Amino acid sequence: WKIAHPNVSNGGTLATAGDLVFQGNGEAEFVAYHAGTGQVLWRYFTGTAIIAPPVTYSIKGVQYVAVLAGWGGAYGLDSPPSGKAQEYFQEGILYTFKLEGQGAAPRLTKLQREIPDLKSAGFGVDIESANKGRNLYFDNCVFCHGSVDGQGGALPDLATTSVAYHKLWPQLVLEGILARSKGMPAFKGFLTDEESSAIQHYIIQETQKLYDEQSQ
Repeated sequence: WKIAHPNVSNGGTLATAGDLVFQGNGEAEFVAYHAGTGQVLWRYFTGTAIIAPPVTYSIKGVQYVAVLAGWGGAYGLDSPPSGKAQEYFQEGILYTFKLEGQGAAPRLTKLQREIPDLKSAGFGVDIESANKGRNLYFDNCVFCHGSVDGQGGALPDLATTSVAYHKLWPQLVLEGILARSKGMPAFKGFLTDEESSAIQHYIIQETQKLYDEQSQ
């Protein structure tokens, strides 16, 4: 038997002596299949997509199955999860299950995409710079942040970049002031001041388009 997944990035499998196969998937489901037939016996919605393999262990005769939910990896860096998982904030959560378990499920956080009104905040767009910035964005930024239309993955959606961060743009992009706290490296030596500014103009342009569309 085989299972067809809508997303190419899914979790590893765990087969048990009790004829069960456990697997998490990119749709934020943890599923138990019958090892002989592939029949779905149980499923649990985690809210966060799963790419890790589950494990099982026993403590004082009680068997547990644990899986780490969290979207990421090479594919997840710039690609979103599938299905209902896209509706929730993709935070890492360790789930542990046992038969007749009575623990409370973690509260899931609905994803709210807040697009700033950069025009009202005083940010204008130079069309020529924005056109140059588009190519530079797809050469340098898209692999981690995805496209500015929001179809990104685990790393920050740049269309939601705050006004405060836009004011610090050179320090963020060229000097790497978020390198330690957020892992955003410095691009000084890879991008010039003009190129960094062009990328910002492109992001501002696309962000404002999204804001205007949502405001209609």
